[in-house]
Amino acid sequence: MPEPRAAWKPNLRPEKQRGWEFGVNIARDGILTAEDGLRIKANYYMMRVEDYITASSTNSQFINVDGTSDVKGFELDARYDAGFAFGGIAYTHSTSELPEQTAGGLGANQYLPEDVVTVTAGARFFERKLESGLRVQHVSSGRTISGSDTDPYTLVDVFAKYKFTDTVDLSLQVLNIADKEYTPPAPEHLWLRSRAHLPRLDTVPVLELREAFPPPV
Repeated sequence: MPEPRAAWKPNLRPEKQRGWEFGVNIARDGILTAEDGLRIKANYYMMRVEDYITASSTNSQFINVDGTSDVKGFELDARYDAGFAFGGIAYTHSTSELPEQTAGGLGANQYLPEDVVTVTAGARFFERKLESGLRVQHVSSGRTISGSDTDPYTLVDVFAKYKFTDTVDLSLQVLNIADKEYTPPAPEHLWLRSRAHLPRLDTVPVLELREAFPPPV
């Protein structure tokens, strides 16, 4: 049975967004060794949304939410690579005044956490053809449609990639190796995308073979 979709309302007003952002980008090589490198990106943003468009749970249409809402946040991505080993951290913090629940409508920050942090570490072997590592992600609690909060959760993934040539590699990921039950962030109502709101339970292996074609001469 296909999932129902919300329809556009004929008199729907266009959503208006105004804002600004400030960011820095730092790249440094040869910090500890001749081959290592450090990359840091940081960004702060603020956005004001007028006549926010959201899905309605009562008439299967999109509607406007009257008024103005503010969204602001901070993003950080720092990576260090020494060739034989690498690591990084990515952090996102966001606060939103978008409506959580309105009469006949659903806000965009339902299930959206304020803080998400991901830490990655790994090493390379066999002339750096084999790359393996560990990824840990922590997600803070988020507000649900009913007004309650979801539980924070931490996921652990492992990954490996073998590079056969400059253009062909084989990668394997095992997601959620601790078999942690969690509900991923999803802004839409259950009838809009029901699978996104179901708790994810299982450890998931992902195998991928990739070939990158060289650009035309």
